[in-house]
Formats: sequence, structure tokens, C-alpha cells
Amino acid sequence: MKGVLQPIKNFPKAGPTLYKSWCSRCISKQAAAKRKEVRAFVRKCIIEAGKCKNCYKTFPAWNAEFAHNDRKTKTMNLAACASIAAVKKELPKGRFLCILCHCLETISEESGHPAGGAVIRKQI
Repeated sequence: MKGVLQPIKNFPKAGPTLYKSWCSRCISKQAAAKRKEVRAFVRKCIIEAGKCKNCYKTFPAWNAEFAHNDRKTKTMNLAACASIAAVKKELPKGRFLCILCHCLETISEESGHPAGGAVIRKQI
């Protein structure tokens, strides 16, 4: 808690004899606020994308998944990005798809059969 005198045990160690200047509780609050800010930015990007880039159907934000164009260029999942800068760096490497199209695309890639996803789509 900012500005309140606290015992040293509330502060994480920064070295053998050093302590961080913020208590564990404040660090957790700051990290939670940062995650919330990053999630809001990703949600805004999904809303701007608007449609699945494969089937061109509109979808709600909860039904979107980020698909990398090439898995070799993938640095991390969008969900693992800790900052807006990291998200902006990852966005050009892929596109937003609906859950179904992303699932079918992944199955197709992993099976090595170009129509792997199309076969499953017909069964659904």
C-alpha cells in the first residue's frame, strides 16, 4: 500500500541484502492493471478486425483466436504478451479467425493434408 509504513517481510528481495521499493501487494496490483490494459487493447484489435479472415463471418470478441501466418515467425501467443508494444510487434505476423476456422486450419497444418480442415467442416 503506497505511502504506508510496512514491515520488511512485505517487500520482495531484489538481491541477497536488497529489497524492492514496492511491496508485494502493490506489485500484484500494478501487474493486474497492466494485464487488464493489454487485454483491452487486444479486444479493441479484435473488434476492429470484425470478421474472420477465412470464412468472413462476423464473430463476437470471445469467439476470436489469433492465427499466426507462419509458425516459424511466432514469438509468443497474444495471451502471453505482457505489454501493448509486444502485442503490436506480434499482430503483423497473423490474423484473427473464428474458433472453428482456427481449429480447422491447425488440424490441416498438423495432418499435412491440405483438405484436412475441409473434411472436418463437412462433418460439422
